[in-house]
Amino acid sequence: SAAQEDKDLFQKRIRLMGPILKAWKKALKEEGAVDFPGLILQAINVLEKKRFISPWKCILVDEFQDLSPQRAALLKALMAQNPETSLYAVGDDWQAIYHFTGAALNLTTAFHTHFGEGDLCVLDTTYRFNTRIGEIANAFIQQNPSQLRKTLRSLAPGDKNAVTSLPEAQLSALLDKMSG
Repeated sequence: SAAQEDKDLFQKRIRLMGPILKAWKKALKEEGAVDFPGLILQAINVLEKKRFISPWKCILVDEFQDLSPQRAALLKALMAQNPETSLYAVGDDWQAIYHFTGAALNLTTAFHTHFGEGDLCVLDTTYRFNTRIGEIANAFIQQNPSQLRKTLRSLAPGDKNAVTSLPEAQLSALLDKMSG
């Protein structure tokens, strides 16, 4: 049911990536090696076959916004071994920049759907920048309907413009000045 232009683009990508993927798999097989996704898949299989029983009752995952579905499956396999296992996830959906590596934002924004009920603690104070930059960041990020709604605050007031728009014709001169 995809549009024809999407089908055409997909076919072009398959023609480009197909031989590369085939060569990669062949090289791994010849060397008896496993890549990182393969290691995660092996770990999931070991857990599901109960060849390893997780002793952990608490699992902490930092940078949770960078979690991929495959890594989420590994967490679920660990947690399935003991119903008393607790998952403590630390992440900020506003810092999710690794979609290109397979990270899935909805694993963070819809945490309860994937991992069950839990408590949410919103850290909404930044020490990185002033309120003027924060106002712009809030307005920009919350244009994405997939982001969790929150208002970022800063303890440092800002008294200068945080962002300045320039005509493109002035960009080269500005970059020269900044690099000088």
